[in-house]
Amino acid sequence: MTTKLVPITTTLQAIRDEGPCGDGWKKLVKHLGGTSRVNMDAPLPLATVLESNGYADTLWCFRAIAPDVRKRLVCLWLADALEHAAEKRHSQWLTDADALEGAQLLRDYEAGKMTKEEMETFRRPAAAFVAAHAAAYAAAYAAAYADERAWQRDRLSQYLRGEV
Repeated sequence: MTTKLVPITTTLQAIRDEGPCGDGWKKLVKHLGGTSRVNMDAPLPLATVLESNGYADTLWCFRAIAPDVRKRLVCLWLADALEHAAEKRHSQWLTDADALEGAQLLRDYEAGKMTKEEMETFRRPAAAFVAAHAAAYAAAYAAAYADERAWQRDRLSQYLRGEV
């Protein structure tokens, strides 16, 4: 069993430093009350970005969180997504066994039980790891996977709020 993540935060300055698109930036700043009302270096919950700007902008903002937190979030969230896809038989890229194997590898990698290099020495599991990214991101935009997209968004929201 893994320890819960704390609510995940970044700052407006960290987001700005990554070069966000103009429309996404304006939408977020407006949601927060405008730049004159916001401390650029104050902690900003990524759950707020999700509420304000939606799923795609939140995924983009992963680059504005600490690398160790990002690694943990992405590994656990993608492992959950692989397990869920296997359970619901939603993955067209992987067999259920490969999805579950990839999920376990992600959990082992996140827990420090193996290095990225060690993980990549396993041919099928490494393919599952790559496919996990494809499945999570492609399902987020494919209309045919609306229920999977909704599940992933809800699960991501739980992680961002520190509920998982």
